[in-house]
Amino acid sequence: MIITLKIGSLIPMKSLEIRDAKGVMLAVIFRNQNETTDGIEFLTVPDLELQVATMIRRKGSEISRHFHPSQNRLLKQTSEVIVILDGLVEVDIYSDDLTLNSTHRLGKGEIIYLISGGHGFRIIENAQLIEVKQGPYYEKFDKTYF
Repeated sequence: MIITLKIGSLIPMKSLEIRDAKGVMLAVIFRNQNETTDGIEFLTVPDLELQVATMIRRKGSEISRHFHPSQNRLLKQTSEVIVILDGLVEVDIYSDDLTLNSTHRLGKGEIIYLISGGHGFRIIENAQLIEVKQGPYYEKFDKTYF
């Protein structure tokens, strides 16, 4: 099955790093700038536990056949990426000590990469989201409410 998602043009994107008072990166917000560029653009630096990229590919272009060989990786925590397909949400970002760091509104075509600390969302307008995180994932062990 092929699923096509039309979010709008995502390359290039303007990013906003959210850090706590100690400089720890808590999240990165990627805002749509409505410009187009052919190819792939990684929005994250290579050493983060999840990699986020956007692609624009023209009709007739190809992505060469490839595979990703097995790698032993040490993951320290569960990170997640939320893509706003439609609607408007507000996200609270908390530092590692669970104090409120900042609040941000995200709309259609925007992405947030939640790296450290805590977070919570309020739905301002009906919204459709995609959530991506590492697995295996077991909510009983991998999520703590506060």
